[in-house]
Amino acid sequence: MIERHDSVITEPGMYDIPAANYHADDITSEPTLSNSIVRLLDSGASPRHVTGKHPRLMRPEWCEFAESGTDAQKLGQVIHGMLLGVDGDYVAKDPDEFRIKDGSPAKSWGAKEASIWKDYIEASGKIVIARETERKARLAADGMLDAIRVEFPTWDDGVSERTLVWRWQLNDGGHVWCRARPDRILMNCECESRPKRHKHIFDAKSTGKPVYSDQALDAKIGLEGWDIQHVFYVAGARAVFGEDVPFTFVVEESFPPFEPWIVDIPDEWLALTRQRVDVAAQTFGRCLREGSWPGRARRRIVVGAPPNWLVSRWEESLEIATSKENS
Repeated sequence: MIERHDSVITEPGMYDIPAANYHADDITSEPTLSNSIVRLLDSGASPRHVTGKHPRLMRPEWCEFAESGTDAQKLGQVIHGMLLGVDGDYVAKDPDEFRIKDGSPAKSWGAKEASIWKDYIEASGKIVIARETERKARLAADGMLDAIRVEFPTWDDGVSERTLVWRWQLNDGGHVWCRARPDRILMNCECESRPKRHKHIFDAKSTGKPVYSDQALDAKIGLEGWDIQHVFYVAGARAVFGEDVPFTFVVEESFPPFEPWIVDIPDEWLALTRQRVDVAAQTFGRCLREGSWPGRARRRIVVGAPPNWLVSRWEESLEIATSKENS
């Protein structure tokens, strides 16, 4: 059951929460643990780094360091929205639709009227894209939807960007609130993974670079923490729905022929990941309870010999330098 969020959440469940509230962590009375924070802690970052990334723990003056998206990221964002049926976060327009003083079309967003309009749209939380970018995004999304519907016939009946809120049990008997925002949940999925109708979670990943081989895909999963997201979201679904829910990634290619990858991570991979996620959750909960977010040690000693590739480079440089001296 989807509940509309209009106050502080006190019970686990699936809620319809505006994106702004979700990303600001305006959900529960305490800061919540998210997939991005779990990945940050798992990467080796210190708890102090969490205070620079978490919206409820970040100092206001740090917000100005947020990075703006590139054109490629904007294209991926638009494709993503179209795929999920939530493509209202952008406006398609070109600068030449505005006029400059002599009445001729503007050539760039630097023109006064064009700039004022663009700033207004972006201040409302939307992105501005060219009409050609919108055309490319629609072409990509439609191609991927055709392929996805073959694998998952009930795709169009799913719900997008609903928020799961639940408690993660800590070793000291307490808990920490968690939040996740799956891209899409099919409440009555029909697919090959299970013979009966079931709930199924999906996350869409956009890539502008080819990922043709299984080896390249495995590396992407490990380096970008897809396995952590899988474990974290499945834990949330289990807590909210009271059952194990399958999780699948849909990899969106933002280049022709826009062929999607349907990716499932096997349980053999996820066994160790579950332990890593729990370690991060315990760390977050302990720091939150104690009100202390320690940083890393200032001094670091690199243990071990330099890597072989670096030694080979040094030896080659020394050999060249020696030969020059003796010539």
